[in-house]
Amino acid sequence: MHKKLFSIAASIIILLALSNCKKIDHEAYTYYRTDINTTDLSTKADGFLFGGSATLDPNLNEETRDWEIVKITLTETLLTITEANLKDMLMAYNLELKVTNDKTGKSITHVIDGINSLSVDNSFIIPDNPTNNAFFKEMMGKRQTHTVEIKGYASQKGSILKFNFKVGALVALK
Repeated sequence: MHKKLFSIAASIIILLALSNCKKIDHEAYTYYRTDINTTDLSTKADGFLFGGSATLDPNLNEETRDWEIVKITLTETLLTITEANLKDMLMAYNLELKVTNDKTGKSITHVIDGINSLSVDNSFIIPDNPTNNAFFKEMMGKRQTHTVEIKGYASQKGSILKFNFKVGALVALK
């Protein structure tokens, strides 16, 4: 008799627990991206300062605009060189990426240390850390517009550079 009551009570508890779980219909991979064109800003004794900015608007992604996202797992945050006029070996140092939420003014800045080749398809991974994760998850979840800025020193004057900034994630949808 006790075993039967225990079995019924356990079944009821399990059913109640399962009925309170959020239903996730499916998961999908998505990303938000923007292209950043740069220009020469000034000539310094130690190089040629370049910079540029672009708007990243998650609402322009028609595929994900109406999704009800319930969970975000970041998969990649990359800065990739997509165009470069190479007179010689083009190098850069003190590359700085800054992403600012246009609504709240919150921002993150990542400095890519060292001397780096600015050849096409060269990518820089933005570190996976709690601050960056929280910032980019909020960007994806709230779909707010952000300004993405890049600057650094190049080894050649008149360098024409184009970067692609991309945040990718696996998202659970309701």
